[in-house]
Amino acid sequence: KVLANPSDYPLWKVDNNILYHHVRNPKDLLETDFPWKSVVPKSQRSQVLSDCHDASTAAHLGIFKTIHRLKQHYFWPGMAADATKYVLKCQTCLANKPEQRLPGGMFGNQRKVTEPWQVITVDLMGPLPCSSNRNRYILAVCDYFSKFTLLHPMPKATAGPIIKFIEQHVFMVFGVPRTIISDNGPQFRGTEFKNLAKEYKVDLWFTPHYHPQSNPTERVNRVIKTAIRSYISSNHKKWDKELPQIGFAIRTAIHESTGYTPAYINFGRELKKAGNEHNLPQALSQEVPLVEDPGYYCSKLQVLQKIYEKVTQNLTSAYERSKRVYDLRRRPVSYEPGQIVWKRNFVLSDASQDFSGKLAPKFVRCRILRKISGTAYELEDTAGHRLGVWHPKDLKPDGPDPTPEDQNRDSDLVLDPAPEDQHSSA
Repeated sequence: KVLANPSDYPLWKVDNNILYHHVRNPKDLLETDFPWKSVVPKSQRSQVLSDCHDASTAAHLGIFKTIHRLKQHYFWPGMAADATKYVLKCQTCLANKPEQRLPGGMFGNQRKVTEPWQVITVDLMGPLPCSSNRNRYILAVCDYFSKFTLLHPMPKATAGPIIKFIEQHVFMVFGVPRTIISDNGPQFRGTEFKNLAKEYKVDLWFTPHYHPQSNPTERVNRVIKTAIRSYISSNHKKWDKELPQIGFAIRTAIHESTGYTPAYINFGRELKKAGNEHNLPQALSQEVPLVEDPGYYCSKLQVLQKIYEKVTQNLTSAYERSKRVYDLRRRPVSYEPGQIVWKRNFVLSDASQDFSGKLAPKFVRCRILRKISGTAYELEDTAGHRLGVWHPKDLKPDGPDPTPEDQNRDSDLVLDPAPEDQHSSA
């Protein structure tokens, strides 16, 4: 059409069997930009997109820059949409670029707990400097309901001492919980710990990799570290000296979420830190009841159940407050089994191998193996090896698949004549 009636198509021309389209750049005030752009046939568009995005002179830059690089020399209908799809599907970009939007994954569901020691959380702190007592680690066990915390210093972070402490000082003192929540440390993932849980019929819940927020003990760890720093001064070998006292302080301090001290929720009374405190008048009565008065204590046991109900309400209110704040900076996402995603790549630098973690790919391609919940997904790599459980904040979807409209678009190039004023100016 252009060769047969060139006057009807002043914005089009053919030169050396190449079709050109006249496109004026309104930003080119100096008029240095060549206005005739080569019209790329469909069979060559993939190569042109690669040259304008994948080549080192294009540097895998983003959608905006890739589109404008194309516009410098090329034209075809739907070029911007094709460039957008190409960049979004680029495997190199998916592996190396973070998402420029809010992290995925809303606040998790509230755990249904109605009394102390139904659910406990465990975590290890360390390694710390070797203390005078040869300890390097702290095992923290926390009751999810009452926030009652036990701190146990340990020389080694092995499964044997952990199992012994939990069995002797938790199970045999406070009772066996329904669920134990822990991270993915080998001490908790190992056969010995799983055998303990199987023996006592306890469910094990493991938090997603690199998401300590899922383990409530992590918040206690911050309090413990702050307290230890407050007393060790410059002698770090004494970090375990005040550990029993720090544990007592945590157990006798009112918790904001429950409204009570952990000791009061467990025992129905506040713990005394000195013997003469037992001579103080009681809050509810000026009379010290006789030991032989069973009715007094029975009435108090009935009140304890009301305290549990109040704590449950307070925990629900605290959960709702936290959820409102957390969800302001998150977006809902959902993945299905079999879906391809990109997982954040956590690697360490190794100077001996001339390897820098900063230059390693930021994401690796993998597949959703199982959806545990809206905030936990079990993954496998493309070779079928399991990668554990991950939080959606460390996942991003694979590039979008082409739609039928994308596949059917631009089957034929339509040459529109220029408007009348453009005809006359030509």
